[in-house]
Amino acid sequence: MAPVQYNSLMSQLELARQHFQGVKEREFRLPIHFKVTSVSFSCDGRKLAVCSSDGILRLWDNLNGAEGRQLLSVVEDPKSPVSRHFKAVFHPLVPNIVALIEKTLIVFDIDSKVKIFEAKPSAAQLLNVAWCQDGTRLAVGTRAEEIFSYEMTLDTFKHQWTVQCPFEANQFIFSADGCLIVAGSPGSVHFISPTGSILADSIRCSTASAYSISARSDVLAVGASDATVTLFHKREAHQLIANNCMARLDGAVKHVSFSYDGMFVAAGGDDKFIDIGLSVNGDLVHRVPLTGPLSCLSWHPNSLLLCFAADQYDKNGRSEFVFKVFGFAP
Repeated sequence: MAPVQYNSLMSQLELARQHFQGVKEREFRLPIHFKVTSVSFSCDGRKLAVCSSDGILRLWDNLNGAEGRQLLSVVEDPKSPVSRHFKAVFHPLVPNIVALIEKTLIVFDIDSKVKIFEAKPSAAQLLNVAWCQDGTRLAVGTRAEEIFSYEMTLDTFKHQWTVQCPFEANQFIFSADGCLIVAGSPGSVHFISPTGSILADSIRCSTASAYSISARSDVLAVGASDATVTLFHKREAHQLIANNCMARLDGAVKHVSFSYDGMFVAAGGDDKFIDIGLSVNGDLVHRVPLTGPLSCLSWHPNSLLLCFAADQYDKNGRSEFVFKVFGFAP
């Protein structure tokens, strides 16, 4: 769906609804019976990294092929358990570099199949990883509410700082000015400066814990355990105004993501659908049906393709191990 100049918000909404009602969904199966734990597109959109509960990173090129290429295993023993938080995130500017977390942080070159960097920041379970927008810094969060920042140098990474958060730290992202924006408790968004200082100007967004967070341009979306998605519009540095709220889900909102053009925000969690709304006001655009709780969600970086994985079962009640991409032309 190419960018269009709309005459009114209503025409924008109707055209968006027509677009999503007319697109198709494709299913991709893992070669073995393990659940998908994360999906991430490269910055050029040509590669899709898929992590699964067998501890293996697989790659799909241009969303072609029934099975992806196996790139890296993060476990020595295939029978050892892998965290559901095993995930990979592509570098925002370099399409062959990906950061992974499971028991350790790994920065990996998918072309040369070489580990550029590996570290074990903490004895606690690693939960989250994010790149800053220019790709020079990387943040890792743990179950112990620790956040570690690493700086990329010419040939490796070096540790910058560690913050022990006095609040429940869930998902986080980097702002354009290099601050870390953290979704946490009690239903608040917190800011950590590029030097590792927790700033005083946190923002209350919900009466419940803030679980998930995403940003695009001047809009910030925060999903919470009370089933709401609050849309903030940026005024100045850390001055955000809560303009709208998406409240069409029934369960905790564990995943939110903006489309590449910032026009749409997708949200989901334990519900049987992904809610796609207009980012300007939260109006409903489309619902993507799910067969079970959503485990991961990611928009394509330059087209309206939405990749996701959710619990799925066949007609006999047996688990199926797939991920799907929604938005293909019919």
